[in-house]
Amino acid sequence: FRMKNWFVARVLQGCFVHRFSVNRSFSVSLHNLHQSNNCLNLQWNNPNEQNKITKTTHHFLWLRDHCHCPLCIDEISGNRLFRSEKVGQKVEPSTPVRYEGENLYIEWSDGHKSNYPLEFLKSHNHEGIHKNRFESDDPLFNVAEEWTKDSLNLKKFDYKTLQDDKGRIEAVKAIAKDGIILLNEVPLDKGTVANVGSRFGLVRETFYGRIFDVINVPQAINIAYTSKKLSYHQDLLYFESPPGLQLLHCLEFSQNIPSDTGATLFVDGLAVARELKRRDPDAYRLLSLVPVPYHYKVPGQTRRFSRPMISLEKVGPTLRGDSWELGMGDEVVDGCEWSRIKCLNVSAGWQGYLNLPLDLVEEFYRSYQAFTDIINSPQYTFRHRLEPGQLVLFHNRRLLHGREEFDPSLGGRHLQGTYVDLDDFYSLYLSNNEI
Repeated sequence: FRMKNWFVARVLQGCFVHRFSVNRSFSVSLHNLHQSNNCLNLQWNNPNEQNKITKTTHHFLWLRDHCHCPLCIDEISGNRLFRSEKVGQKVEPSTPVRYEGENLYIEWSDGHKSNYPLEFLKSHNHEGIHKNRFESDDPLFNVAEEWTKDSLNLKKFDYKTLQDDKGRIEAVKAIAKDGIILLNEVPLDKGTVANVGSRFGLVRETFYGRIFDVINVPQAINIAYTSKKLSYHQDLLYFESPPGLQLLHCLEFSQNIPSDTGATLFVDGLAVARELKRRDPDAYRLLSLVPVPYHYKVPGQTRRFSRPMISLEKVGPTLRGDSWELGMGDEVVDGCEWSRIKCLNVSAGWQGYLNLPLDLVEEFYRSYQAFTDIINSPQYTFRHRLEPGQLVLFHNRRLLHGREEFDPSLGGRHLQGTYVDLDDFYSLYLSNNEI
């Protein structure tokens, strides 16, 4: 088996997201500055350690591109007016760089005059790449902590705490970290799940409706609407853009149903994918490259989309010595990843017919089995039997969820669910965690 035909060179793209916000609670003091090799070198006083000086370096091209003046950034909307392609290759200061108070000023060789808040320069610099890799603005990567059954400390919130902004932000941080939270004392009124969802973003309506009922019904069009065992999966992978957050609100769960049945199960996809990478790098690479089709077909609805079981994010080149070089696939050089997990795509019950080259069939199924063995390992399974008035909210692109089988003749089990897209969730998180 040879992997080289499945690896493609990935070019550097979209490594930085421009953010010109400044955290005003962060006080900085500039100690000294000097120019060298097309760069501005700044030395900063450290308010916590009187004799310690920290240094940052800023290339002139980058500085010209990130000017804060009203000609470069619209004062009302905050949108960029200056375009990166206008920087030019020879721009440099025409007069000595100076700083006064909380700002630094540069007059450029192209005649433009720039100003920069000192806080911005200390927070945004080339050393901010964390030595040898690019950062992501996705909370899934920057604050997520992978967990197992024993290590998860499930954060629990009362329904009323979400009604104020402080409680909501604490919940958002917990979701970003663990991918899951539990709400207690949620009213048993039908439709409440959508009201909770709207606290985190726009509720997403699908062909299942704005709200869907997870209840055992005859002739169900979806196995979720039965009492059968539901294997680990993520919802709606046959959509071009599957929903980011999922909420399930328990309205009814009969005490007559034995306590060892009917529970909801969760696995941290981030943890099991990383474990696969540690145990079987070839399987990890293959499952990150081979697209798997997911489909849904009933009268009037035909949906299909293909994606690898492990989706990787391009995060930039790798530092080799003193220079940056592009990598291949999920290459690791000196412990630095050039790409990393973006999301998981696992949904065996909705998996379509696989289109595999003959020489990949055996290796694909071996890799698939290796990954599934880890997913189904008891050490990664978090089990919770929802009670009426409880609501679980989880990251659908990170966590896998399932359900134990139960006997519906013994009593009812009724959950209501809804979906929320991630954009508003990310906005809530980033708005309260500005750099």
